[in-house]
Amino acid sequence: TVNVNPKTAVSIMALSSCINQPVTLTADPANLLSYNWATIGQSLGNGTSITVTPAKPANYFVWALDNNGC
Repeated sequence: TVNVNPKTAVSIMALSSCINQPVTLTADPANLLSYNWATIGQSLGNGTSITVTPAKPANYFVWALDNNGC
């Protein structure tokens, strides 16, 4: 028997930001095992939220792991 676990969806919650102004990015839902944040070519750390100060427009990514390893 093979158990298939549902895929966990994670979104990034943030207010808009201006260049050189700090903004906090928060992963939702906040009850998963781990979170890894990055922008293109750079790891930004772990945790449910991070604060960044973009010097130019940027894309941010978060990867999360749930209790099922998904």
